Amino acid sequence: TRSAYRFRQTRCCSLLLVSYNGKYLILLACHGAGADYRNKPNLKLADSLVGVVVNRAKPLTVLNVRDNQRFRHMEVARREGLVSLLAGPLVFNDKVLGVLAVYTQVLHRFSNEEIKLLSAFADLSAVAIEKARLLQHIMEMEENLRASERLSALGPLAAEIAHEIRNPLTVMQMLFHALVDDLDLEGNARRDA
Repeated sequence: TRSAYRFRQTRCCSLLLVSYNGKYLILLACHGAGADYRNKPNLKLADSLVGVVVNRAKPLTVLNVRDNQRFRHMEVARREGLVSLLAGPLVFNDKVLGVLAVYTQVLHRFSNEEIKLLSAFADLSAVAIEKARLLQHIMEMEENLRASERLSALGPLAAEIAHEIRNPLTVMQMLFHALVDDLDLEGNARRDA
């Protein structure tokens, strides 16, 4: 978002990811935005303006978001000074992961070069996000493998310890029974022994 923020007249840049259930766009990162923008609720994918980018998997330009019925947070746009929008899909292996969106603070028609540049940023972001997800998955699998190795090593160790304890106890039990049999005890004393 910091690199894409360098567009001419940019007010803010945000990166939104599709939720795991596929119903929302969740703000993952932003640069240049104020607290109002960062704290806005998640966008419903089905009826939001940037949701169109996910559904069509193509970049979207809007001259003035304040005039667009699908833009969901009009008050936030006014307070933050958001006017024109350029949004590109984050696509990896034909799957849209989210949206990279750039807002300007004045009316601006985005050129084809700007659209291509944002699309390149979006593509690189998608690759980085997917690599991070795969790395996290690998780390979780390695941790699970280490835990299962510890548990599998614990089994033979527990069996060996049980064997080491059981043998002397069995010898002691046999000796004690022999001792009790040799003693001349009766009644409660014999039972206690």
